[in-house]
Amino acid sequence: MSPIRPYPTADHEYVQRVRRHPPSSLLPLIAATSGNLPTPREMRGHPKASTHGPWALADVAWVSLTRGNEHRGGPATEADLDEILGYYFALEEPMRREPVGQRMEGFLLRLGGQQLVWQEPEFSELSRSIALFLQTTPTKALKVIQPGWDIQLLGCSLTDYVGIAQLLFAAATHKDGRFVPEWLDGGLDAFTGLTTPGALAAAIDRQFATDVQTLKNEEAAAAAQARAAGAPALDPALRRFSYNPLRGRPLVTGYGPGYLIPVPAAVMAKASPLGLYFTGLEGLGGAFANDLGELFEQYVGRQLRLLPDALVHPEVVYTEGKGEKKSVDWIVVFDDLVLLVEVKSVRPTMPLRLGPKDFATELTTKLEKAFGQIDRTATLIAAGKEEFAHIPADRPVLGMIVTMEPYHLINAPEFRSVFPAGAVSTTIAAIGEVEDAVTVADTSLSAILLAGAQAGASTPGGGWSLRSALGDHPLAMNPVLDQAWETTPLREAQGDGPALNPQDPGDHPFGSGSSPGLTGTTSMRVAPARSSSVLRWPALGSSYATADARGVPSESVQVRAKLRMVVVMETSSPPALTRACPAAGRASAGVRPQRLALEPDRCQSVELTSSPCRVPPRPKPPPRSPTTRSRSQTT
Repeated sequence: MSPIRPYPTADHEYVQRVRRHPPSSLLPLIAATSGNLPTPREMRGHPKASTHGPWALADVAWVSLTRGNEHRGGPATEADLDEILGYYFALEEPMRREPVGQRMEGFLLRLGGQQLVWQEPEFSELSRSIALFLQTTPTKALKVIQPGWDIQLLGCSLTDYVGIAQLLFAAATHKDGRFVPEWLDGGLDAFTGLTTPGALAAAIDRQFATDVQTLKNEEAAAAAQARAAGAPALDPALRRFSYNPLRGRPLVTGYGPGYLIPVPAAVMAKASPLGLYFTGLEGLGGAFANDLGELFEQYVGRQLRLLPDALVHPEVVYTEGKGEKKSVDWIVVFDDLVLLVEVKSVRPTMPLRLGPKDFATELTTKLEKAFGQIDRTATLIAAGKEEFAHIPADRPVLGMIVTMEPYHLINAPEFRSVFPAGAVSTTIAAIGEVEDAVTVADTSLSAILLAGAQAGASTPGGGWSLRSALGDHPLAMNPVLDQAWETTPLREAQGDGPALNPQDPGDHPFGSGSSPGLTGTTSMRVAPARSSSVLRWPALGSSYATADARGVPSESVQVRAKLRMVVVMETSSPPALTRACPAAGRASAGVRPQRLALEPDRCQSVELTSSPCRVPPRPKPPPRSPTTRSRSQTT
């Protein structure tokens, strides 16, 4: 465990500690450390689980790249990196300066935006990119997402783009955070248009890679633009919560051969729908976002149609006065429930992630109309309006607002209270939650939704979480995601995968022994016995669970750990963070600062009190069946 600095530590002290080492020494150390750690969702019990999150390592890399100096200090050691991360976790939290009663919401928004965005499941994220952009049919003409859009924007097909992310992540997690295209000696046949190391490098340079001077120039230009616009300077205590450019360009050149990958998780984020959204917005303009909104609405419909015991109806156009209006986007009819689904192609903005005092403004701007649309549609159904005659009015009605990206903790009372109380009990769910919900294997989703709404009725604000309602219900594989995954270049890379040049002095990340190729079956759906459930090039085929022909393990399928938020608390003086839930126990005050792993989906609410708490270790999940996924560890 890293030593913890006295709290609070100022940002400039942390920056100076990072600058004591030249980037050429510190960055490779960060990359090697990141590449050899489990993913954030799988770090429970790891000795460095509380300090070595990708958000922290990425911040150290960012500071070193943009503020480091090759002529300062000596080479960085593992102990130096541990000490730097100790500084990071002792950084001042702005809530110390905020009045009591205005602290919790901003604190949670900052923490969620800082940490939970790094914990999305790789299989779902990459599969969704392909399913959404390539396998979903729009109902109206798109403007810029036309045939060839991906090559125009990305320099290669979208499937190859996802394959690049798979390849880079696999190399980074086996080769100490580094990738050199010349390591590959053929074996790129899985890609459709990147058949040589040179073509691969060109595609990487176009979207994935950057260099230190470019980063410094971009940071200087952004600062100059902000000054010209009269924008107030960013509070130094908020710097670490702001946008990290390694999320947009996760590879760095200029520090040894090929590419350095400081934080492998950022590679996956680049090829996710969120990464593609920002890439498309920059390259193709606002029309890309509009086209994506149409595709997302239809994608949600595809997911809802996977429900075996429900009829799914598209939006209803009805007359009101002299004009026409539309209902919610989807109406799902169960035998015992009508679910009204409104789709919003929205995502939290960077200002929201900084925890502003006026956070309610953004939330209501993005989501309040959806609540009204659900209430209006429910009223029309109950009134027996002619256009809704095919929708039964004799059963309970619930609402669901589906967002493209998660608004973490949005259903907690602290945030749901900003929305007006509606007539219909409604949950806000990210698409990842819906992808899980439609595959519930042991009961009808309607029963789960009704139980969740009943529990939410007694919660301040009336909010209820789909993730919490799913609880420990077992889940089957999602066929839409599974179909998309089957098109990725390295979906189940085996002996015919990319091979290393025999001249490479390092160990073979793509195989072992005298046969340079991949050994065993590699898939993000297969949980390796010794490390991560994400794609890794194995040195030994025995590192992987026995898999069937689809790459699904014969004894278990993909399992994802709960989201975790790591907090360092000043426990010697109030206020401190405690969990208002049965799982939360209290620790005595007067002890030195401690790291606390919070699991937001275990508790109904969070509050500030004068006594800190410890969340006890979660018991091990029950054994998993051969054909279902355990919900007890699902994100």
